[in-house]
Amino acid sequence: MLLATGLGAVTTALSLTLSLVRPLWGDEEITIRVVQMPWPEFQNLISQTDAVHALYYVLVRTLSVAAPETVFTLRLLSALCVGLTAVALILIAERWMSARSAVFAWLIFSLMPITTRYGTEGRAGALMLTLATWSTWAVMKLVLKPDRRVRWQTSYVAFLSATIYANALAALIAGPHVVATALSRKTRVRLPRLILSQILSAALAAFVVVALFIQRDTMGSYVGLQRPGLKELVQVFALPFGHGDRPATLLLAFIAWSVIISGTFKALRAGKVRIDNESSWFFGLAWSWALLPGLALLAVSLVNPMFSSRYVLFSVPAVALLLSWSIRQFQSSGTRLAIATLLVTLGVLAFQGALINHGGPCVLDQLRGVQLIVWANCGP
Repeated sequence: MLLATGLGAVTTALSLTLSLVRPLWGDEEITIRVVQMPWPEFQNLISQTDAVHALYYVLVRTLSVAAPETVFTLRLLSALCVGLTAVALILIAERWMSARSAVFAWLIFSLMPITTRYGTEGRAGALMLTLATWSTWAVMKLVLKPDRRVRWQTSYVAFLSATIYANALAALIAGPHVVATALSRKTRVRLPRLILSQILSAALAAFVVVALFIQRDTMGSYVGLQRPGLKELVQVFALPFGHGDRPATLLLAFIAWSVIISGTFKALRAGKVRIDNESSWFFGLAWSWALLPGLALLAVSLVNPMFSSRYVLFSVPAVALLLSWSIRQFQSSGTRLAIATLLVTLGVLAFQGALINHGGPCVLDQLRGVQLIVWANCGP
């Protein structure tokens, strides 16, 4: 736990450092205006806003009470969130792999262009990321740890309900939890307890929404998106390596997934994934976590268009886990070093595009009538 906490702090520090060189953009300016609203107007706003932002606005406003309203404090919550995500990622990786591989998974996650983007952005994405990852840590404890089941079940219900509340579509993280538990012969007996926990989490999240009159129009922001096609399918696979269709991003995604597929086949041929032990649980978790949420959202969007790749941001840690595990399957240290070097080089090339988005710099005095934009996007 000490190692995970220390490396998580490094991830937070990296995000905070990078946030100092990234310009403000439109959505962050909206966050500033929301935080500055009088309390009655703020309460009315969060009672009308969608599932992506209400909890985030509450947390940012709470943080602003203790700290001055600066660009640094605006992005502090996101930096803390990616740091906490890194902690959970390391704890999961340590159980699955060695401590060295866990550190490598942390390094991959911390340097991913999508991590550097959402860790330096004063918006809600990183909050969903950390809650979904910690719910995955809790389900690992629930199904793999033989003692203190009530404790881990309570933790899982708390984390999963918070995840659903932060973003309704983040409920898709429950799918990989079920897949992994059903796939492993060792954990299959705990599947009823897991499903019961997920039902309780959904009920708790729904109760909070209704009881506090927050997020009444829960799916409002998802309406009106275009029906997805091949481009959106590519975005699901390329998301961890940066938004957009930049050549470096697509090349990095292609090479990374090639390494993951090659390493997976090597592990399967060598018999390193066995259905009668924990290896199959982690194998099923990582693969379904990386792919299932995005593919499920794409499938639903063919009927009711609501696709945006950022809604499956919480799949990014799974890709870091898979990459670390897959590189470990190559026997030659020279091969592992060459793969790592290539990935880091391409990551640096994709880095700038991940930090500066939406057409480049945007400062407060460049945007007039921000208050009107707040009301137009978040409700009356």
